[in-house]
Amino acid sequence: MKIAEIWCEFEDTDQPFDPENGQSDVVAETEDGKRYAATFFTYSRVAQLMEQDRISGQCLGGTYFCARDCIIVRRIDRQTAEKVMYNLTARGEIALFCRKV
Repeated sequence: MKIAEIWCEFEDTDQPFDPENGQSDVVAETEDGKRYAATFFTYSRVAQLMEQDRISGQCLGGTYFCARDCIIVRRIDRQTAEKVMYNLTARGEIALFCRKV
């Protein structure tokens, strides 16, 4: 299976985006038309969300963080998104860590 195209949510918005502290949906479409999606989070965004949960009491007061089809990266940019999705595909793991859409 080979990737034909990758879409990154952060490139398709007028909203400001911080690649060091952000989250974004990423969708990879394979040459055979299958599409796989995941939400990429930076470490600092996860820490920020956990702190918000600590204050609000959600997730046992910020004790844990969980998200469906979550991939945590140091920085979110096109190059990172492509490298991760190509790597998961090459290793045959894209369907394990991304949801089919």
